[in-house]
Amino acid sequence: MPMAFRASSTPRRDSSASTIDFTTADIPVTRIAPWLTAISNRRGFRKPLDSAVDGRQDADDRKYVEEKLVEAFVRTDRLVLRRFTMSDIDSLVRLDSDPQVMRFLTGKPTPRVEIEDQVLPGILRDYQRGPAGRFAGIERSTGEFVGWLALQPAEDGSVADVELGFRLRASVWGRGYATEGACALIWKGFTELGVKRVWAQTMAVNIASRRVMVKAGLSYVRTFHPHFEDPLPSTEHGEVEYELRQADWGTGR
Repeated sequence: MPMAFRASSTPRRDSSASTIDFTTADIPVTRIAPWLTAISNRRGFRKPLDSAVDGRQDADDRKYVEEKLVEAFVRTDRLVLRRFTMSDIDSLVRLDSDPQVMRFLTGKPTPRVEIEDQVLPGILRDYQRGPAGRFAGIERSTGEFVGWLALQPAEDGSVADVELGFRLRASVWGRGYATEGACALIWKGFTELGVKRVWAQTMAVNIASRRVMVKAGLSYVRTFHPHFEDPLPSTEHGEVEYELRQADWGTGR
């Protein structure tokens, strides 16, 4: 089947982006202990983090700190995008077990063993190669995992040309999270990471994802017809590609 990033989007830097807080917090837990309590109140986390300061937290608290705060890549008004950890296996399994989510991807659930042995280790390896990769999306109001968004680099970790994608739980579709998260990622890519071109692909019949791409600022490039050994229904209509170049970002072109 085609690449994992079937549903992707990217923004122009326009007035709508001004409402988003593009604040990064990629800080090891050993350096954030003195101010965990203060930021827990400011960011609206559900659990108090006082115990993280004096070391009295139980295992659940440690996991909460790791998953909800450590390695945050970027934040928006409603989402925290953070690095994945090995403790995210269950979340990824649940995401890839939803037939609606997988409809335009593989058409079937991703086996747990594949996520454990291939998918998640691959995500973690990308972090070692460079600044881009795939990031867990956490809903700020609830602390819940809602899916992932990505600036997927080349195999060597270079970020001049990256694929932007998302995969979100069906229960949060229609809330604008894909566009909001993509805006944050593309802003960071173009302003901090040295990205020159962002591209995205999906099935031609995946109208919802194509609509997100357009709303976010990508432009249609082409329709193409790759060969698949086990094609999904409607594969005969082809795949579409969209892109946004750094030189055009914010120009409306």
